[in-house]
Amino acid sequence: MAAPATGINRRQLMARRIVLLAALVVVAGACSGTPPPIHPPRSSVSGRPSPVWPLTVIREPVPTPPPTIGADDPPIERASKLGRYIEARWPRVHLRPDADALGTIAAFGITIDYDRYGGDEGAWERSVQMVSGDLREASVELLHLSVRYFPNLKYATVWDDQRLIFFWSKRQIREMGPAWTYRDFESYQALTRIAEFQPPLLEYAREHDIATPSSPQ
Repeated sequence: MAAPATGINRRQLMARRIVLLAALVVVAGACSGTPPPIHPPRSSVSGRPSPVWPLTVIREPVPTPPPTIGADDPPIERASKLGRYIEARWPRVHLRPDADALGTIAAFGITIDYDRYGGDEGAWERSVQMVSGDLREASVELLHLSVRYFPNLKYATVWDDQRLIFFWSKRQIREMGPAWTYRDFESYQALTRIAEFQPPLLEYAREHDIATPSSPQ
């Protein structure tokens, strides 16, 4: 009786490895510089004035019409449209969208503009906390949108650190609460712990009880 069970476990392990390999291929494409970001990060000399505390220039999220995605749109076009939608809602956010050819995996590299230090330590720290919350909320929004607009979706990831790329299954994303409930670091960190696939470096660190990379703030 032990032999059949071992065979099943091996097949399950192989299937998980295949899925993870396919996911990593998608992310590798997102990390390679192709496709390019929808709009490039703002330059430090872009003309944006130095922040004046409290910052009131950008109020996010911005009311934005939902994306128009047709039934015949290929997966990469769906990912690009979702990226443009999120960037319109969160003007500080910059995305590198990607998807596999079958639309089973959606991957989004994400970054966000933080305010320059304006001389007030306390105000700057509060600004960083606010913008970090925006980053986490926008990330979970993208996961929800991936489920909604990718009918064949199996896994999705939104990452801002190449060392910490988590893949959530479609079922897991459906069970997530509203995006705003993950604004604080502890809630989002708990969300990463349940991801179907964990970053290999993080798994290795846990197994060997060594220092791990800092999670996204």
